Parts: sequence; structure tokens; C-alpha cells
Amino acid sequence: MDPKTEARYMAHVLAAANWYVNTQCTEQNPWGPVHNLADEGRFVYEVYKGTRWMRGSGVWAQAMAIMDLLDVAQRTGSGKYTRAAMTGVRYLTALQCLDVRYPECQGAFWERIPNDTISLIRDGATGCFALAYLYAHTGEEEYLQRARLFCDWYMKYGTKDEYCWPYLRFDFQTRRAHSYTGDEDDQQLREGVDGDWQAGGGLALYYTGLLAGEEKYLEEGLRPMLEKVVQIYDAHGDEAAKAGWHGRTPITYGNDDFALIALIAGFRYWKDERYLHHIKKRTKVHLDWMAEDGSYPNFGATFVCGIEHLEYLRLAEEFGFSDHTDEVRAAVEKSARFGLSLQERDLNDRFYYGGLYGQSSYGTERDRIHHRSTGYSINFYLKLTAGTWPRTFSSYGWGKM
Repeated sequence: MDPKTEARYMAHVLAAANWYVNTQCTEQNPWGPVHNLADEGRFVYEVYKGTRWMRGSGVWAQAMAIMDLLDVAQRTGSGKYTRAAMTGVRYLTALQCLDVRYPECQGAFWERIPNDTISLIRDGATGCFALAYLYAHTGEEEYLQRARLFCDWYMKYGTKDEYCWPYLRFDFQTRRAHSYTGDEDDQQLREGVDGDWQAGGGLALYYTGLLAGEEKYLEEGLRPMLEKVVQIYDAHGDEAAKAGWHGRTPITYGNDDFALIALIAGFRYWKDERYLHHIKKRTKVHLDWMAEDGSYPNFGATFVCGIEHLEYLRLAEEFGFSDHTDEVRAAVEKSARFGLSLQERDLNDRFYYGGLYGQSSYGTERDRIHHRSTGYSINFYLKLTAGTWPRTFSSYGWGKM
């Protein structure tokens, strides 16, 4: 990579990180004229162009912003990113239920606001990623205790069957998990399809298990989950991809929510050749999905696939194989160039400038600035450029293998 290209990628990272800092709700810079808001420390989830309609982050978005900002702080040495991240931690931890009266809920995350009625279980797993990250970053035991509480809840109440397979949703009012999709008032609720994307949540068990030295999270949680992923890929991996978001198809077209990273983690831990077989096979499928300009179908997939491709290249180097590596490198370069085009650099408005347009396949629509593409792009470009490798959304950097 030439110095100018690397400088462009880092400029993208800093502008995106500044979008988080500039739009965070704080007492000094509140959302609107009212002070002392319960949203203090919360980040923005999305902002629509034209109407300026926007909403605040829920658990997974809050978690990703925290990890991204701490990764940027580590790379740059700037304290403002650390301050914003740690201010955001207070809102994240407020979303975790610690009510000892209800063991069926203890450790779970309310989805968007404290005392929300639901948890989308895969989103809660990303909340646990941040707790594990915070423990690794600070050494403070509280974060590890909270991560273990989540994993205990996840395995006992948030998953089903012998595969420790996640449900889609947990209802705090009934204190039961289920896999129905749609709004609660929708009369057309239907059973969601078990899909590969759910396995990405198993990284919560991997991270927490390694940091805590708890084999049960790996052997009784992650490993059976990966066994089901292998079954899904064996049964459906050769079928034509179907458009559709999570819960609608066994194989997610584009953004698999880091199921591939979970498989890589499993291969690195257990050296199971079946995992490596599907890692290589799924990587080739991702390459086939890529458009000529480096974009991908589905929400945030350009950066999710890019992050997984960089992980794949690191795995190939570690284990000495070269399958698809030249194609993957070429795909990463294309995606990196395309990703720059998604960032807003003209509107002089803190809710837009530096954020990325998202929530459309191949980046074809520019109707909203969205946290998903913004946050994943930070991780992607940090991993692509020289310097520390962020442990965020990676199997590397979490302790002894």
C-alpha cells in the first residue's frame, strides 16, 4: 500500500470516529434543548437525509461504537476517543439486566432502552463482545463478571436444543425466548429460519471463555453451535443465494454477521478440518457475490465481508495455505476503494459529516447515514492499514489458544 492510500484510509477512519464523538448525547452536547437526559453517553444509530429523522443506538450499536473508539484511541493516542467510549460504556451497562429477582433475565440485555420489553439475542451477544473487550482493555473485573453473566444467561435461557442454538428474541414480560419474526402487534408472526448468521454470536462465548479460562463456554456453548453451522452449510451451502435479512433464509446473502469469524475461531481452537473446509468454501462464495466495484449485497456486507477476508488472509498466513488468497487480496482492495465513496464529506452538519450511508444492497441508496456501515468501516480500515490489529470482530488477540 502506498503512503497516500494509507493516509486516505486513516482519514476515513478519523472522520467516521469523529462522527461518533460529535453526535454522542452528552450533558455538554445534548440531543436538543433538554439537559440531564437518560440518553447520556448514547450514540446515534441512523439519520435520514431530507427529513432529519433519527434514532439512538441500541445494545449492539452502542457496543460496536465503544470498541471502535477504543481501537482508534489505541492507534492514534488521542484521549477524546477514549473519553467518548467510556462515556458510552455507562449507557451500555445500563442496558444489562442485573435483577436477581428474575434469574431468567439476569445477564441479558434490554434491546434499546433500560427496561425495554425485548432483547434481540444476537444483538445482545455483541453487547457481550464489548464487555469482554473492556475487560481485556482495562483489566477491570466488573466487565468480565458481566460478560460471564451474559454467557450464563445466553446458554441457559437464550439458546435452544443440544446445539446451544440462539433463539431470535427474548421477551422480558413473559421471561421466555422464542424465534418468531415480525412486530409484536403483527398478526402475521412466523417462525424464523435458523440461519448461519446466528452463530456469529458464539464469539461472545469464545471471547469470554478465553479471558475467563472457562472451558464450558467453549466446549458446551461454542462448539455445538459450530456443529450446527456445519450442518447448515452441508445442507444449504450449494443452493442459490436468496435475498433476505436474518431470520428468513438459512444462508445469509452478504452479511453473515461474523459467522465466518466464529468458524475461524473454532478452527484455530480445535483444528477441526471440517471448519477449515467451510471457511474456504464460504470465502469463495463471498467472492462470487462481490460486484465489480467491490460492493456486496445486503446491509453492511461490503465491510463485513472485507473484515472476514482480512481475517482469512491472516489465517492463511498462520496455517500456511494459499487457497483463494490472491482473489481475496484483490477483493479487499476493491472494497476498500468502494467503501470510501459511502462516507459523507460535504454536508457541514455534525449528524451527517463523517458518517457512512448504509442499509442498501451494493450501496445503491444514499437516504440515511447509518451506524452499521460507519462502525464496520472503522474496523475494516484499521485492520487494512499498518499498526495494531484490532481484536474487535476477530479471533485474534483474546489470550492463549
